[in-house]
Amino acid sequence: MSIWNFEISMARWLIAWCALSVWGGFALLFTRNGIIVGIGVQGIIWGSIFALVAMFVRRRAQAWSARGDSETTRVREARLASNVLWGGIIVYIVLVVVGLVFALIKGNIDMLARAHGWGLVVQMMVMFVFNLICTQMIPRR
Repeated sequence: MSIWNFEISMARWLIAWCALSVWGGFALLFTRNGIIVGIGVQGIIWGSIFALVAMFVRRRAQAWSARGDSETTRVREARLASNVLWGGIIVYIVLVVVGLVFALIKGNIDMLARAHGWGLVVQMMVMFVFNLICTQMIPRR
């Protein structure tokens, strides 16, 4: 599999997760349980953000694959993809900690903070796992 096909495939999987996250988030809004609603709101927000990222990645990969490329370009793109995914992993770890602070510390005072904190933890843990899997699947040549 070429790096471009890999990125297109990765973007498809991410868009599928985003669709599930957004639709699931809307469904959770109707539960009337504060924590569940907060998780739903975070699903809608982060699902929308990551859908935009996935569309950008897919569009960029399709454009590059249509151009034709050299071995040097593919290697450079694989390195860039790896760096972006590992950078995302670091960001997700930080955001999980932020979510836990909101859920466990601020959540003692404010139910909304607890709800959004747990929602953030759920979303970022899924993205952490997604990025971790993708880093292991990047075509190296």
